[in-house]
Amino acid sequence: RCYRGRFHEMSLKTIWICCYSTLSDKVTYDHGFEDVAQDAYYASAVAWASLFNVTKGTSATTFSPDAVCTRAQAVTFLYRYAKYLGMDVSSAGTVQPNFVDGDKIDSWAADAVCWAYNSGIIQGKPGNMLDPDGSATRAEAAVMLVRFLNLPKMDEQA
Repeated sequence: RCYRGRFHEMSLKTIWICCYSTLSDKVTYDHGFEDVAQDAYYASAVAWASLFNVTKGTSATTFSPDAVCTRAQAVTFLYRYAKYLGMDVSSAGTVQPNFVDGDKIDSWAADAVCWAYNSGIIQGKPGNMLDPDGSATRAEAAVMLVRFLNLPKMDEQA
């Protein structure tokens, strides 16, 4: 399983190291989440992602870093990273994926799922299922991140 705190730590550092020196590796401001200790290994990643609207809490004061990161949450975080980085996210809302469980995609994740599908970041599961509320495994999260890193970067886009 991939957890919300771990996903942000892994994705932020990977994107920063591989692509964008403009991302701050360490932040020291208060993120406002009561359940994220300042000395937690993922605290700076959560703080950075919160500051730049890449992530939101599960409530006004909680982040739930040890909650399982769903497939819809993972692609939503990557979608918001892409928007922050100025990458082309225009495929969001264009061709809707036709999964048998497509009605289970929450409205907050719809554009991100569409973008991630059209960009090749996610694919379905057997039986033409997306499983948006299913737990993103570490392997799935890693594959999504690698596919994200292979997208054209800001300076490579026409």
